[in-house]
Amino acid sequence: AVVSTQSTGGRLKDDYERKEVEVSNIQQECDATIEKLEKETRELESRDREKSFEIEHLQNKMQQILNREGDAQEKLTMNVKIIDALKRDVLETRARLEDLAGYEVRCKETEKENVELKNKVEVLEETKHALLEEARALKEAIENA
Repeated sequence: AVVSTQSTGGRLKDDYERKEVEVSNIQQECDATIEKLEKETRELESRDREKSFEIEHLQNKMQQILNREGDAQEKLTMNVKIIDALKRDVLETRARLEDLAGYEVRCKETEKENVELKNKVEVLEETKHALLEEARALKEAIENA
């Protein structure tokens, strides 16, 4: 009975240490991912602002061209294509920002899972201590018998 309790305690300790390493690794990955996503989000937001400014600038230029004679139609067509390309870039940037928000949500969910794992590890630790106490008591009872 003592050997069985000791091996159970050893397995619990090994499980505890393994879970502790897993939790630490997952937390480090999450922290790195969140930092990377926050940086990428800032960069994408900056590009979005730049693209929006370019669109506004080109729309103003387009209006000036419309007021001129001669090759106005040709320039207008060219600017419309550029604006369309910039609008596509802005839409792609916004889609990427939405993706990043989804990644961030998943990281937060992983953080919650990490907390749950830590709680389970604490329960395992308490169980280990209880089993060790029980083993000591059994050992004393055997020695005193």
